[in-house]
Amino acid sequence: MSGQNRRNLLKNACSLGFAAGVGALASPLAGCGGGGAAEAAPEPLDLSYVPVDPEAVRKRGHFEYNSGYHCCEGAFRAIIGELGDQEGEPFASFPTNMMYFGAGGVSGFATLCGALNGSCAAISLVSDHATAMALSSELLSWYAQADLPSPESNQYAVGHEYYTPEYLDIELPGSVAGGNLCHQSVTNWCTKNGYASKCAERAE
Repeated sequence: MSGQNRRNLLKNACSLGFAAGVGALASPLAGCGGGGAAEAAPEPLDLSYVPVDPEAVRKRGHFEYNSGYHCCEGAFRAIIGELGDQEGEPFASFPTNMMYFGAGGVSGFATLCGALNGSCAAISLVSDHATAMALSSELLSWYAQADLPSPESNQYAVGHEYYTPEYLDIELPGSVAGGNLCHQSVTNWCTKNGYASKCAERAE
């Protein structure tokens, strides 16, 4: 590439605001193109965590799933939505559709449980690296040995306390997933309790 072409490339990069988005290259590129004052980099988003009501998140997760957002995006929307209600931006308009890929255990492959996938993503969004890893590990370990659905979930169903307008308001039997995979959890629950995987009881 000729020197002239290199200069044009850098000039065009600056005029398009490229420098502000490439991290380590921002400093050497920000001052090029005419000697004017460099534009300030955008302020980082404040994604710090504030406590939310876990029962509100539980009910919201049920509502989001039944609104068509599947387990992964539904769990993510439940947590981020509660943060948005309490803190406003940037949570209130956060692009939760980024988690849609997790539907059905990642694009229908029945791998990592979507509820875990979406929850761990939310944890990572508002935590430092060490905290996110520790909390995600604790969540996955808990899920693998928990008898689900929980008594609290069944109580909300029978008591008509969920936000979803219509759902199966019955007490459902539980099972232990024994792991973190979607197909493992579904298979264990259906086998133990005598339901088909596509039935309304399993979805609930």
